[in-house]
Amino acid sequence: MDTPDLEVDAYLAHGMENKILCDVRIWFPQLPSDDARIEVVAIGVDADTAHPEGLAQLKSVEASEDALCRFEAHEVLVRQSSYRGHRLAGGTRLTIGHVGRLIERSLPMSEKVGPQIRNHVQFTLSDLDYAIRAENSTVKYTGDRRVFKEDPRLLRVLEGDVSVEFSLERHWAWRKNEKDFISATSTPVLNLQRPDRLRKIPTEQLVRLADDACLFLSLAGRHRVVVHGSVVGIGAHVEREWRNPLKRNRAVHMEGAEGLLVSEDEVENYFRAIADNWKVMQPGEKNALRSAVFSIHPLMETTIEARFVAMFFALEGLAKLWGGGDGTLRSKLERLLARFPAAYGMIWPLFDTPDLVGLVSIRNHLAHGRILAGEGGGAVVLANDHMQVWLERFVLGILGYHPLNTSRDWLQNQMRSQNSEVLQHRADLWRVIKG
Repeated sequence: MDTPDLEVDAYLAHGMENKILCDVRIWFPQLPSDDARIEVVAIGVDADTAHPEGLAQLKSVEASEDALCRFEAHEVLVRQSSYRGHRLAGGTRLTIGHVGRLIERSLPMSEKVGPQIRNHVQFTLSDLDYAIRAENSTVKYTGDRRVFKEDPRLLRVLEGDVSVEFSLERHWAWRKNEKDFISATSTPVLNLQRPDRLRKIPTEQLVRLADDACLFLSLAGRHRVVVHGSVVGIGAHVEREWRNPLKRNRAVHMEGAEGLLVSEDEVENYFRAIADNWKVMQPGEKNALRSAVFSIHPLMETTIEARFVAMFFALEGLAKLWGGGDGTLRSKLERLLARFPAAYGMIWPLFDTPDLVGLVSIRNHLAHGRILAGEGGGAVVLANDHMQVWLERFVLGILGYHPLNTSRDWLQNQMRSQNSEVLQHRADLWRVIKG
């Protein structure tokens, strides 16, 4: 097996119980598509003693003041424990099923290095191409390589009285794998601009702002993007953190398959335009918008029917908050539509018209556990696209942004040629659902 990136002695602890000394080996993920690997061997105890009940924690042994690294693993779930050999000295191998957070703190040779000021904050992201500037390189005959980068796009995000800008770019890391072999990997990142002026802002708040930036990118680029971790420089210390490192969250659909909702050229204007509206929203309103975007771009594979119902459920949440008041779902949706006009001629209507089914009737049919097979199954596939466009338009309207028309909006372009097909499906479904 390849050499681990980190090998440390650590204590396994569960609540206030006795600590168990362990040998821990870790392979950190190098690409957004990679997951971390971890091996843990508990020393001098049998399998029953080493297996904690519930979630535990791993924390490196601070052997001396000159130790160059600290390591922590939180929300550790031990799936299995087994003897490595016939003697306790051989240790007990622990199979780790889940780690919520993995933290590595790199320390200077001496911790007496002056004031501890946060001077660098970077959030690593899941795989993403949208809105990242292109990079070019040249190679000399000597083998020297130079990379030319355009200025990255700056994304403005607000929370309360805090306003920050993140640059969206790629971070390159170089590794010397062997004597004559050097490799480079890149990861999309959000780099906090002017972190020295924001040193009084808690890191937890910066994490929330980075999550919000990912939410807006997911909506605009029609591709789910999440924060995978962070790199924070505090004085001469560097703290790296990974979220769910053993099985990291990622988009389930290929980027670019549905086109773009917001053109890359207007993404900075898009962030600036929605920032003020997002800033004044209540937590419940923000959660409703998050649910809408996440229903469109889930992190787990799901059926067409389940995705349709999830999107409609999110639409009901928007109608409750922004089309509020008493009355039926229809009256709330009509008030929502009056407040944030989202329809245009080629879209599948929400409500039934004479002998033609609307999206609400499809939702009612599927929500009761029934399916639409045969011709109806093909209709649900098409209805999903139209449901997505309804939801996107309402979310953008609530956020206060109206994107320019772009040739890369595949869904909208498709709808221009689907009018007769939609009418046929609506008539077919009327016979299936209402017959």
